[in-house]
Amino acid sequence: MREYLMEFIGTFFLVFAIAMTGNPIAIGLMLMAVVYIGGHVSGAHYNPAVTLTLLILRKIGLVKSLLYMVCQFGGGFFAALLFNILKGTCFSPAPMAQIVLWKPMLVECLLTFILCAVIVTVAATEKFKKSFIYGAVIGLTLTTLAFIGGSYSGGAVNPAVAMGPMFVDFLKGGTSFLQYPIYLVGPFAGGALAALFCKFMND
Repeated sequence: MREYLMEFIGTFFLVFAIAMTGNPIAIGLMLMAVVYIGGHVSGAHYNPAVTLTLLILRKIGLVKSLLYMVCQFGGGFFAALLFNILKGTCFSPAPMAQIVLWKPMLVECLLTFILCAVIVTVAATEKFKKSFIYGAVIGLTLTTLAFIGGSYSGGAVNPAVAMGPMFVDFLKGGTSFLQYPIYLVGPFAGGALAALFCKFMND
């Protein structure tokens, strides 16, 4: 039970930091903080794409991975809902205006690939997983990716970061959910590719 609660809480604070600041440095530092808080409890995925990567690599079971994803999407939803209550408005990642759908989807795929590969390498392999650098490396990686993709694809690299806020926006009458393929297909494809890459490189 504690690990599922940790996945909810970690994702909640990550999405809340994104909503309140939109600042890549603040977002990376928040991820770093919740990774250190929850790494020993749940593995600190806080991202359905990361959970998919570890599922493919058989580092987590199917049922647990699905429950993790439910908690992650729930954390994203309630963070976005709290933001709406506090600010009276909605937020969600969005690609650059007037851009062909597959282009931001590709960027989300590539950036998520790097994030998941880094997480597997520093937090889920025997060589590094006992090192205390993993939280800093993961946080700094997300900061870098947010700077790279933020203005082009939205830089979500995490389905929970996008879909929770989009659902809140939908409940309020918004249409941001029409962009959902970018933030589901792209990151999940990136997570799957990262699993195949890490398996090839480490076997």
